[in-house]
Amino acid sequence: MTIRPRSTVGLLCAVALASVAPITRAANVQFTGAVNNDFLLAGNWSDNNPPAADGDIHFIENGLTSVLTGTASVNGVIVGDISVGTFNIVGGTLNVPVTAGFPQGFSLGGHLNNHTGLGVVNLTNGATVNMSLAGGSPDTGFVGERADGALNIDATSAFNAPGIVWRIGQFGGFFGGPPPFTAEGSLNVQGNFNSRQIFLGVQGGDGSITVSGNGSLTLTAALHMSIETFRAERSATVTMVGSNATLIADDIIANTAAGEVRNQFVFVADAGGVSELTSADALLFNNAAVNVDLTAFAPMTPGQQLRLFDAAPGQLANGHVFGPLTVTGGAGNPSDYFLVLDDDPTGDVFLQFMPEPSAGLAALSLAALATVRRRRR
Repeated sequence: MTIRPRSTVGLLCAVALASVAPITRAANVQFTGAVNNDFLLAGNWSDNNPPAADGDIHFIENGLTSVLTGTASVNGVIVGDISVGTFNIVGGTLNVPVTAGFPQGFSLGGHLNNHTGLGVVNLTNGATVNMSLAGGSPDTGFVGERADGALNIDATSAFNAPGIVWRIGQFGGFFGGPPPFTAEGSLNVQGNFNSRQIFLGVQGGDGSITVSGNGSLTLTAALHMSIETFRAERSATVTMVGSNATLIADDIIANTAAGEVRNQFVFVADAGGVSELTSADALLFNNAAVNVDLTAFAPMTPGQQLRLFDAAPGQLANGHVFGPLTVTGGAGNPSDYFLVLDDDPTGDVFLQFMPEPSAGLAALSLAALATVRRRRR
């Protein structure tokens, strides 16, 4: 290779430009709480600057709690990386434009360091987070990555993250030498959460999603619970509480092989029934366990059904078989309930109550049409 010498003019121009426009690099900026807990106050940050979308990554940890009540824009927030941190967004608005890859984005629990962090973010009082791709990587959402994290969204608040891919409960077990990773990630939605894709209980971590009240979780791609399912340390659980919650994904992928840790679906009924899980396309469910709590629901009559899953017609995976069904509360005995798969024409999965044939066969013929189905949204 021949190296061409720079011209004198070019060199002088470069020196001149360097003297007036020095290159700045992104920094990791710690919340110190030196003045109070205000996220927006310059004096509460190690660089003595108010948070801005300038490429810096803003850390909240060291046992501190930061509170945002106004509006802020940053390229990256990490809560609870190496120690405990809490971020309360109280009626405020946080904008997170992702312009690059790691470590930009939104991460709770051990993003750069291993094992020891704990990050909690609470959205309350009409809080809003707007996370967007602005030329960066979509893989920038983490809840419980290398350590524990929790994202809690109350009934008045919203987390908008179109295009972002999330990992909830990322790492568990050994990746190299001890100590083991023990990440637990939980997403709790009473308000609104919308994004692209979620990987749950990914590489040995423990991931959980709970949608309750009038909460709504919408994904334009998959809810994926089937990554590295051979890892014995992992778990993935989705819980729907009440009859007014919504979870919609393009696909729900929750299959595991025989002998692997089962993915879990939990439905807690209220007086109106349960909230089904909706897949716009396919439902993969082999070996997945289903738990239904009917304590708050009126006793079901023979032949009555509750819809648990709503997939596209003909999109229940061929050959897949659910794991154990556990029913608590309600009429009869737990063994009187079973799952009905109606692949064509509806693509639905129902919980059906039917007494022992000797006691209820005649009644079943009269009540087969007594079906409780929550309306499609």
